[in-house]
Amino acid sequence: EPELVKYLVQEIRSAESCASLPSTLILVVSYWLLTVSHSRSEEVNAVEDSLSYDIVANAHFAYTSPDIGHKNIEDVNSYVDFWSWLTVGLVPLLISYDHELSEGLNNSELEAKVRDNSPGVWMQYNRIPLGIRMAQERYEGEATCWLQDLYGKNCVGGIDYDLEPELPGSLSTTNPQRVTWLYLSEANDILPKLYTLEQENWLDEHTQKIEIAIPVYSGEFGRHTLVYVNFFFSRGGYIWKGVTPTSAAETWMVSWANYFFDIVWVLSLLFIVKTEVLDLRSAVKLHGLRGLK
Repeated sequence: EPELVKYLVQEIRSAESCASLPSTLILVVSYWLLTVSHSRSEEVNAVEDSLSYDIVANAHFAYTSPDIGHKNIEDVNSYVDFWSWLTVGLVPLLISYDHELSEGLNNSELEAKVRDNSPGVWMQYNRIPLGIRMAQERYEGEATCWLQDLYGKNCVGGIDYDLEPELPGSLSTTNPQRVTWLYLSEANDILPKLYTLEQENWLDEHTQKIEIAIPVYSGEFGRHTLVYVNFFFSRGGYIWKGVTPTSAAETWMVSWANYFFDIVWVLSLLFIVKTEVLDLRSAVKLHGLRGLK
């Protein structure tokens, strides 16, 4: 008889497990559809990949002619390289000062070329709404060298970025200092401002990290993107570089499907919670607190 009871209990549990399988599948599938419909990953990739690629591939410096620049962000290996890349490569790429013309087309033929070239329009479909924010991490603490006299200069300390930084921790800037805004409303003053910062040693040996944040709005997809361009200064002399875009949708609900999948997922979750609570109550009634084991 005990064997029969054990067998029946096992069969009942198996039947209950099978009965709960449809609700579990609905929960999993609805959550997957919910995530896909809200995240819209194809739009995220379209925007983020385009913006990051443009910075890496098209922000050139070391020009030998008006159309040929031989270096990009990966070639920034000194303070001079950084300022050259910023003033010759990045800023002209994001904030156009002149109408862009194809090779061989002169200014007298400008009216034949129709293009929105207002400052802040980036890659035709994106707009920088305010400007570009620059900030840096600095180490101002005391540092000593064992062979100070032989070294012949002061040590600065700050060895946080001797190894290549990893995401997502490298995105956050600790205690940002020397914050500078390059406003689009002052587009004609941006380059003179950067030249002044270079002459005033805005970037010096105490700098550990430079963060350039570029807010972007993509109207085609209704997506806000913040592009981080980071430079990490190793005390060994190397400069790590990284371009990391992060984005968020303008609105989560763009169609009836978003509401439908959300409702189905919530109802499935509530159904499972209700079932589990009823099972717990039945177990407690039959066996007391021992039924919770």
